[in-house]
Amino acid sequence: MIQRVITVAITSIALLVPVSAQAAVTIIATPTATTVTLTQKTITLVPPTSNSPGAWSIEFDNPKIATASGLNLTLLSAGTSIIRYVQAASGAYNAAHRSSRLTVSPGVPTLGVFKDQSVTLAQRTLTLVPPTSPSDGSWSYSSLDLNVATVSGNTVTLLDGGDVSIRATQSPTNNWLTASATMKLTITAPSPVVGTFSDITLSIDSVSKVELILPTSTSTGTWTLTSADPSVASINGLTVTALKSGTTKISAKQAASGGFRSIIVYLNVTILAVDPVVSAGGFTDRAIEIKLGTPEQISLIAPTSNSTGAWTFTSSDPTIASVSGNSLTALKPGKITVTAVQGPAAKFGSSKPIISTVIVKGRQSLTAPANIEKLAGDPNIVIAYPASQSTGKWTATSSDAAIAAITANSITLGNAGNATITLAQEATETWIASSVTFTIRVFGVTPTLGAFSPLEVAVGEKLVTPKVPLSNSAGKWIYSSSDPKVFAVIDNIITGVAIGSATISAYQQPAGKYGQSNTLQTTVTVKAAPVVTPTPTPSPSASPSASANPTAAIAPKASASLSKRVISIYAVNTGSASVIAMIDAKIVKIGKHTVAPGNRKVSVFVDGRLIYSRAFNVK
Repeated sequence: MIQRVITVAITSIALLVPVSAQAAVTIIATPTATTVTLTQKTITLVPPTSNSPGAWSIEFDNPKIATASGLNLTLLSAGTSIIRYVQAASGAYNAAHRSSRLTVSPGVPTLGVFKDQSVTLAQRTLTLVPPTSPSDGSWSYSSLDLNVATVSGNTVTLLDGGDVSIRATQSPTNNWLTASATMKLTITAPSPVVGTFSDITLSIDSVSKVELILPTSTSTGTWTLTSADPSVASINGLTVTALKSGTTKISAKQAASGGFRSIIVYLNVTILAVDPVVSAGGFTDRAIEIKLGTPEQISLIAPTSNSTGAWTFTSSDPTIASVSGNSLTALKPGKITVTAVQGPAAKFGSSKPIISTVIVKGRQSLTAPANIEKLAGDPNIVIAYPASQSTGKWTATSSDAAIAAITANSITLGNAGNATITLAQEATETWIASSVTFTIRVFGVTPTLGAFSPLEVAVGEKLVTPKVPLSNSAGKWIYSSSDPKVFAVIDNIITGVAIGSATISAYQQPAGKYGQSNTLQTTVTVKAAPVVTPTPTPSPSASPSASANPTAAIAPKASASLSKRVISIYAVNTGSASVIAMIDAKIVKIGKHTVAPGNRKVSVFVDGRLIYSRAFNVK
C-alpha cells in the first residue's frame, strides 16, 4: 500500500471571555495552531494555559475532518477546521473559550507487500495484483527492462528469460499522496544450444568484405548482428566491411522463441592495416650544445609518411634529454636515441620505429689557474689542469718558449719576461673544446757588474762607445746625465756641452735570464774644445760676385711653438754641428713633443752654445 502523510494545523482565531459581574474573570492564553498529517490517524490536543481550573472540552466546525473524544481527535480526511477550546465555569471563575485552526494534510499511504514472483517464459502473460493501500488512488505499472517484459494495464507480457523489476504506482488523491512499490519478476527459460561463431581477419587492401555464417541453434529466434565499433568494421545483414585497421567485436543476438530465452554470441574481427611508407625526412641525427645548468629546447621534425597517423617520440634516457610531444629538452651532456613511431590512421597501421641519435654537448666554464711569478733558474713548474667534467685530452702551450717552455706536463723557466700559458682540453663526443690561460712572469737574475771608471769628453765631442763596466749579462746599457747643461746623452751617445763635471748613471737592460742591473754612477769631466788653427782666408777675387754671398756668414737658428699641449722645436743651418734640445733641462729630439700642463722651458744648444731659450705656459 502507498502511504500518505496528512498534516494538521491549528491557528488561533479569537479569545472569548464571558463576563459575569459576580464571577472572577477567566484568562485563557492564545492557543497554538495545530498541523498534522492524515497518516497520524489520532492526536491529543493540549489546551492553552488558563487561570481557571475549569474542565476543558473541544468543539470544531467541520466534523468531516475529525471527530473528538475529550481532547483526543480521530482524523478522517484532509482539510481545515476551526477548533474551539471551551473551559467550564469553576468556583468563582466564569466559563470561557478560545479558538485556533486545525490543518490536516494528505498522508503517505502505507502499502502492503508487492510480492516477488517467478514464472516460465512459456506462460507468455501474467496478471498483476496491486499491494493493499488505505488510499483509493488508481494503479499503474511499468517494466524496468522492456527487453525482458512489457506491461499494458495490469498485464505483463513475457518476452525473454531473466529477471525484471515491475513497479506499481498509486496515483494521489485528496487525502493521500502518491506511493509506489517494486517487485522482482523472474522469468525462467532454457538457453538454446548454439554452434560456433568463429573469429575472422580481413585486410583493407585485399579482402575487405566477408559474408558471415550464422551459428546453428536449437531455437528458431531471429538473429540480429551488431558491430561494437562501426568505424573499424560495419555489419549490414550478414556482410562485414573492413573500414580501418583495428579490432572490433561482432555480436549476434538470437531473440527468444519457442520457450527458449534469447542468447548472444560474439566473434572478433581483426582488420589488418596497410604498412605506411615512411622515410626519415627531417628526423635526422642532431647535436645540441648546452651551457651547464641551462636546459636547451628544440622541436623534433617528424619523419615523412603517406599516413596521417600521429607521431609519438620517446627518449632512451630522459635524464639526458626528455621529450614532451614533439619538444625535446636537453638537460645534461650525453648521447641518446629518440624513437619515432607513427600511430594507426584509416587503413594504415602503426609504423616501424625510426631512430635518431641526439648528442648533447656540454659547454663548461673552466677556472683558470692563478698567475705565477718566478725567478729565472727556479725549478720546473708542474702544470695543474683545471677541474673538468669532460674526459678530453689536455694540452699546454706557451706564447714564448724562451721564457717558459712546455715539456710534457712541466714548465721549464728560461729567460726573464712574461709568457702566456694556454691550457686547452680537446673536444669529446659530448663535450665541446675549452681552454683557459694564465701568465707566468719570470724575474731575471741581477747581473754581476764590474767597476765604472770616470770618463772625459771635450765640449762638442761625442763619445759613441764609452767604456762599459764588466757584466755577465748581454743587456744593453742605458746612460743618463745628472746635468745635461754639462754633458748630454742622446741615443746612448755622450756629448760634451759645457766645461765642467757631472754624474753619469748607467744600468743594463734585461737580457736572457738576467733582469735589469743595478745602477752604476761615475763622473764625466767635460774639457774645453781643442783650439783649431784657422785656415788662411784666400785673397778676395776681383770679381764682384766673389764676396756678394759668402756661405760662412750663415749662422744656425732655432725656434719653438706651442699648439694646445704640443711643443714643436725647430733648428736650421746647423750643418754638422752638435745640436742639443731640452725641455725643462731634459734632452729631447728636434721635433714635436706632447707635454703636461704647467710652465715649460725650451733650450737649444749648438756645439755647446745656447742659441735659443723660451718659456711656455701649457694649459
